[in-house]
Amino acid sequence: MTKWAVYKGKVGLYAKEYIDTLDGCKNIIGGWCIKEEELPIVVNSAGGRCGFYPVSDNFIEILEIADGEEPLTREQRYPKNSKEFEYGWISPEGDTFNTGYEGHYMAAEALCKEYGYGSFSPDFTLEERGWVKITRDGGKRAIFAEDLIITKAQADIMVDLGYSSEEQFIELVTYSAEKW
Repeated sequence: MTKWAVYKGKVGLYAKEYIDTLDGCKNIIGGWCIKEEELPIVVNSAGGRCGFYPVSDNFIEILEIADGEEPLTREQRYPKNSKEFEYGWISPEGDTFNTGYEGHYMAAEALCKEYGYGSFSPDFTLEERGWVKITRDGGKRAIFAEDLIITKAQADIMVDLGYSSEEQFIELVTYSAEKW
């Protein structure tokens, strides 16, 4: 069993591995030098670790789940059709998946798994299947669509999100509309 500390992030929830025994430190980088008085600790997905402080205002709970299982669902991490959507993925059907500014790749992995696409290159896989990536480029919002084509449902959602006057959006709609 693996323990996880669950936190509320800017977008959805996130989890860090929670370790409260010296035995649990054996499989982490530098775990051999951790002392009992430094426990408990949390470890992020890149192997970075720090002391666990449950008083943080974004801490939710400690979960214990089977080894190898994901502590949180895709929906918990990357909410579908969130009112707070700013950056993320838009499916060909017009559903939004909120990733925050930096969560596109990990969200793409989760979406590819959920939709059964395979995930050799998750970003590319979603784009190839007609998903639109909303991100930032040079400080400005940017839209990435495979072959510069979007669906009518994606265009409608993007209008709702306030893109209707942006030059990149207008070009996408002009090019895509003839295919609707």
